[in-house]
Amino acid sequence: MKILTVYYSYDGNTRFIAETIANELNADIMELKPVKEMKSKGFLKYVWGGAMVAMKRKPRLLPFDKNPADYDLIIIGTPVWNSTMAPPVRSFLDNCSSAVKRAALFCCYSGGVSKTFAEMKELLGKCIAAGEQGFLDPLGHNESDSSKAARGWAKSLI
Repeated sequence: MKILTVYYSYDGNTRFIAETIANELNADIMELKPVKEMKSKGFLKYVWGGAMVAMKRKPRLLPFDKNPADYDLIIIGTPVWNSTMAPPVRSFLDNCSSAVKRAALFCCYSGGVSKTFAEMKELLGKCIAAGEQGFLDPLGHNESDSSKAARGWAKSLI
């Protein structure tokens, strides 16, 4: 089975989990990079990021180095912003959902994840959902436990 892990990470939490999953499954990995990345830090990143989410912004992404249509399973990761996916993940799903045959979803969060998976699945349409998993602040809590949980979840997908 050909597997791709796709993710967007702003603070490194989602990157950490994505790399852990990709290593566990010997999967290819692709980071989503906006053409123009948000530069806010501290409290302003929450204000700016929350506004982007509320407006359902879909930033333009840099070209991909992999073709999602070439994969049997795509594992998609996002940080949670304002209770849902980050705008670059929305862009990816909006543009590439028709190429995704089977998907597994994960998120990294500090607060609530209430709409995250539901909105991601809505954008994926008729895609087969292989699973979903949330990771509470992986780099802020116990990295070892987060890594172990990510490896275990990854193995459950295949």
